[in-house]
Amino acid sequence: MSYITKGSIQFRKTTIALFLASFCTYANLWNVQPLLPKFMEQFDLTHTGASLAVSVGSVSLAIGLLVSGFFSESIDRKTFMGVSMALVTFCSLGIVFASSFEILLVFRMLLGVSLAGIPAIALAYIGEEFHPNILGRVTGFYIGGTALGGLSGRLISSLVADFSSWRVSIFVMTVLSTVSCMIFFLTLPKSKHFHKEKAEVKKMFGYMLFHLKNECTLLVFLLGFIVMGAFVAFFNYVTFYLSEPPFEWSKWLLGWMYILYIFGSYSSSYFGKLGDQKPRYFTAALSIFIMILGFLLTFIQSSWIVLFGMILIIIGFFGAHSTCSAWVGKVASDHKSQASSLYLFFYYMGSSMIGTVSGFFYGTNGWLGIVVFLLFILGVALFFVWRLYRLLQKNH
Repeated sequence: MSYITKGSIQFRKTTIALFLASFCTYANLWNVQPLLPKFMEQFDLTHTGASLAVSVGSVSLAIGLLVSGFFSESIDRKTFMGVSMALVTFCSLGIVFASSFEILLVFRMLLGVSLAGIPAIALAYIGEEFHPNILGRVTGFYIGGTALGGLSGRLISSLVADFSSWRVSIFVMTVLSTVSCMIFFLTLPKSKHFHKEKAEVKKMFGYMLFHLKNECTLLVFLLGFIVMGAFVAFFNYVTFYLSEPPFEWSKWLLGWMYILYIFGSYSSSYFGKLGDQKPRYFTAALSIFIMILGFLLTFIQSSWIVLFGMILIIIGFFGAHSTCSAWVGKVASDHKSQASSLYLFFYYMGSSMIGTVSGFFYGTNGWLGIVVFLLFILGVALFFVWRLYRLLQKNH
């Protein structure tokens, strides 16, 4: 059975379908972030209470990834992802008509679990169906969809909510998700290299242990944990840093800051192609070094230099994520969807854990404290890249 190769009709149709799946996932995951003030006003919530709308979705997604990767081994890849996208549109519509914040959170939780059926399975599909020589390119294109999805979800919600209500904002995203789902079903070819297995709980834990005992896959998981954690921690607290003297950015300017994610779309695609031509430990190390340079530039108290530093951080992060996502498919010899699920589980847990711990450093030592901490963990990530290089050299 032939692989999907660059330049074919299948290549174009498949990459478009996977891009839309990626867009749908991250647009729906992050579209409530700009709406938190609206939730506070309508449901009489505190800042912490309103933030549950975001955290419930991401936590349920992380947990759902572990289960979805396992059950997908017994269901066709296209069917699994398509049904997940359809469930996402249903949950999104439920949020539109939620009569209380508690009901809204229930639908956000269900939406997070539904979203889990897309990213891990998409990466497994890429690893199985595309020719090995273009895995990095295709993975980078897919990761580019995550950048545009996160950006579009935030911007569309913010702009529509400014002119209307948060319910109309969510409804617009529901319509876009429905269209994406329909195009996905029409364009994505069925899996040719997928072999069904009976779903058993014992097997699920066996697959997890199989990948966790493999030092190569474990190191890639930990790389995802660190780079995602550092990236989210930065954007969690940079708004406080830039709203204070000497910067004093307005709320409007801070809101449009996310437009910089467009650089992530290009970065993921570029590093994906580079990973097909150069060793992946090279592209991983280069991406992390770019992130480190970006963090160092934020110490200079100039808005333009900090802005440039933010662009470097975005470029480096999406480059590293693209590299690691493709790396999982290369180092995982079997049970690729479970490996992708574990990678994304570590990825989202990193955003939660490192993002929370970073608050301690910001609270005690301000911007200096948080950046020094993030530079330290990125140094650990570089050590992991070096260790992976040694292991892969030894195996070859």
